[in-house]
Amino acid sequence: MTALNDFYTVTIDTNNETFTINKQYKIIRKVGAGSYGSVCSALNVNTNEVVAIKKCRHVFDKKLIAKRCLREIRLLQHFNGHPRIIDLKDMDIVDPERFNEVYLIQSCCDTTMADIIHSKLQLEPVHYQWFMYQLFSGLKYIHSANVLHRDLKPANILVNENCDIRIGDFGMARGIARPSAQVELQNMTHYVVTRWYRAPEIMLIDLWSLGCIFAELLGRKVLFRGNDYVDQLHRIVVLPQ
Repeated sequence: MTALNDFYTVTIDTNNETFTINKQYKIIRKVGAGSYGSVCSALNVNTNEVVAIKKCRHVFDKKLIAKRCLREIRLLQHFNGHPRIIDLKDMDIVDPERFNEVYLIQSCCDTTMADIIHSKLQLEPVHYQWFMYQLFSGLKYIHSANVLHRDLKPANILVNENCDIRIGDFGMARGIARPSAQVELQNMTHYVVTRWYRAPEIMLIDLWSLGCIFAELLGRKVLFRGNDYVDQLHRIVVLPQ
């Protein structure tokens, strides 16, 4: 394990948020933030490679956060190497005794699909085709591993300067057990029986998300901008006047 004196702390924004990172990385700028962490671009001074460093903070404050962090790490390791899924180059736990922060080192992409949608960049039909082809390719690979992403949205789709995309943020993902018929008959666990009564739309959750993303790409606005669950359903089922 890397010694603590191999790390340094740097303030990354006006809110005094800090990153404690290995000395081989030099922070460039903050590129994103969410409820569970922040992301900065950084330069690996040893390789001259620009990477993204994702800070997962307060990982043991709540069981939900810890599970989300562990789930993302395991799935990133499992999918590592696929060109349409964000990779995991390395990870650091700065203080093992307190263990309240985890840093994930990943490839750095230039922007997100959300930024492209909300920009004035003119897109041609070939862009839409290439984006959607890559998304379906990545999603097919994810589903082939019996995993549902469950949080596909433009902000979680990373894009580089060549319009190549990578699917990221697997904190909400879930695995789907598919035991053999013989095992199902011998071991009718609660999980298996529950699956027998599961609504088909649960299995199609990611495909619905891709449809919404495609519509947002074309229209440059969110397709169903619901204010709450009831309003969301209303906007989906009511035809526009």
